[in-house]
Amino acid sequence: MAARDLPPWLDAVTWAWLRAPWALRCSPPLAVMGALWWLSSRQPQPHATSQLSAFLHNGAHVIAYATLAGFTWLALACAEQPRRRFWGAFLITVAYGVLDEVHQSYVPGRVSSIADLITDGTAAAMALAWLRHHLLREPRPAFRAVPWLSACAAAVAFATWGPW
Repeated sequence: MAARDLPPWLDAVTWAWLRAPWALRCSPPLAVMGALWWLSSRQPQPHATSQLSAFLHNGAHVIAYATLAGFTWLALACAEQPRRRFWGAFLITVAYGVLDEVHQSYVPGRVSSIADLITDGTAAAMALAWLRHHLLREPRPAFRAVPWLSACAAAVAFATWGPW
């Protein structure tokens, strides 16, 4: 199996999902958005926070927004041009990140942060580059693991220890 090929079962499941009705494909991104909204509505419990737990908390943004971007990209499969699908999924994900940060500013104990938004955007771009690389098999690879993971780690570090 080449480095950029998906396991056959995952490739088959993905392409079957892309043929599903649009309304069905929209349900996972909406579910992720709902879960993120609910999580950001909760007031944090007062407790001593270590640097490691703060880093892991900010790192969860990478998983959450990469997942949201990936599901949104799959929901937009009706867009014929991959570039439009990429930018559409990226903009929807980042716009939701902005909305969620504004929402958090009204929740007692929560902080709205541009650093979190940078992490969200970096994670979305990484997930979308991975999908383009693995599913569309573009001749010019958009995904190189080390630079993307480094960018996400730098964004999480900035969100954790940056001067915001």
